[in-house]
Amino acid sequence: MRIAILGANGLLGQSLLSLPVVREHTIFPLDQQELDITDTKAVVSRFDELAPELIINVAAYNAVDAAESSAEGRQSAFRINADAVGVLAKAAHTIGATFVHYSTDYVFDGLKEVPYVETDTPNPLSVYGESKCKGEEYVLREIDLGLRGYVIRTSRLFGGANATGQGKESFPDLVLRLCGEKQRLEFIDGFE
Repeated sequence: MRIAILGANGLLGQSLLSLPVVREHTIFPLDQQELDITDTKAVVSRFDELAPELIINVAAYNAVDAAESSAEGRQSAFRINADAVGVLAKAAHTIGATFVHYSTDYVFDGLKEVPYVETDTPNPLSVYGESKCKGEEYVLREIDLGLRGYVIRTSRLFGGANATGQGKESFPDLVLRLCGEKQRLEFIDGFE
């Protein structure tokens, strides 16, 4: 199978690339340098060229604090997490590829006292959550039109540092590094 993985140098992308079942196929690892997912013409052209049968989107703008604190961060979040996802889903549908899009539990408000399920209504409390929710809406709309597609919501990502050293630090790696630099660490839980 011909598989395109968007966001290939990130933590999740690197984890996917390391899976033996994935390595059995023809893989096109694409990151920002190989494909600007915000450029509609580039996306359409690259998908036509590569003809992937499966497209896995793990690319995201995940600078949660920047999305909240600046107009530029908000614009970037919606451009990458929403608008580009809509373009990717539509382009995948056009070439007949299956589309898998990774989203987040930030689409929920965190008030439910039991685990969320697929049919729960999203209610994001942050710009990041809103942008990811909008991206999901674009994918689901394209699925309603006949796209073979899936939306997968994750919580936090954990794992070892990626093989290329080009992706982001994992959460455990970040904590270990900060423990060596600071006397006190503070974290947010993702919900207000």
